[in-house]
Amino acid sequence: MQFGSLLNSAPYTISLMVTNTISSNTHVKRNCLETPEQSSSGLGLCHKYRPERSPHMNTSIFRLAAVTLIATFAITAQSFAQNVTFTGHSDVVKSVTISADGKFAVTGSFDKTARMWNLESGMPVGVISEYPEAVLSVAAASNGHHLITGTADNRVMVCRCTDGLPVKNFRGHTGPVYSVDITTDMRYVASTGIDRSVRVWNFAGDSLAMAFNAHRAPVWTVKFSPDGSLLASAGSDRIVQLWSVSDTTHVRSFEGHTAPIWDVAFSADGSKLVTGSVDKTVRIWDVATGNLVATMEGHTGSVY
Repeated sequence: MQFGSLLNSAPYTISLMVTNTISSNTHVKRNCLETPEQSSSGLGLCHKYRPERSPHMNTSIFRLAAVTLIATFAITAQSFAQNVTFTGHSDVVKSVTISADGKFAVTGSFDKTARMWNLESGMPVGVISEYPEAVLSVAAASNGHHLITGTADNRVMVCRCTDGLPVKNFRGHTGPVYSVDITTDMRYVASTGIDRSVRVWNFAGDSLAMAFNAHRAPVWTVKFSPDGSLLASAGSDRIVQLWSVSDTTHVRSFEGHTAPIWDVAFSADGSKLVTGSVDKTVRIWDVATGNLVATMEGHTGSVY
């Protein structure tokens, strides 16, 4: 393990656009940074991104990964308070999240590391290199002291942010873990992946609390509602499943996408779900009724 030591010369970078205010004149800005040996490849490899929102910034940050190109998108105000670039990963960046206090970015990569970055300076805070396989998903605990990761070797690992040491391993998945999340009160950790199962773990007790098996194909994303009472999951079967965490029951299904769903997120008040799909649409759903509120079209490729 090397915590606090990064290779600044590595070719893969992440750019985050950060702002403290947001105006009605919002727009999408893109920074694409190519590796030196692929400078003539153009932008055609910018092909994966996922929405991630920090409660401490009026910025929607999208994470993107490609074989030779790493970049991020941000919907933000016309002027940026800061434009920070993080350099260090040596392979595809699969996942990005922001710490609960809004001070750090955390990334997971095919280079088998999870890395922490200071959002203001862009300087590396540390790297966790305890992984034998790719880090496919990252989530930051609200206490600012723990990082949850899902890996290609079927594990859900919890590490301390202070020294990078692993403190918990949740085992049970039979395939790569593509998505993890943790409730704000740190009671539960959720995970899902290739094996089609959605698992919820007791954070304190290191045990499986509940498991859901309604999906008929790999599940790519799982998210808790802001209050932790609900859990949404979605994947290649094109259906969003909503579960009650309190009584482990199935609440409802959201159907309408015509291709696999790559990501799902709750609105800040928990009343809406937003989904992105291979069918090139973003859809907004009413959590209470299951009704489709809006379909946003315009993408020319999959919405990750």
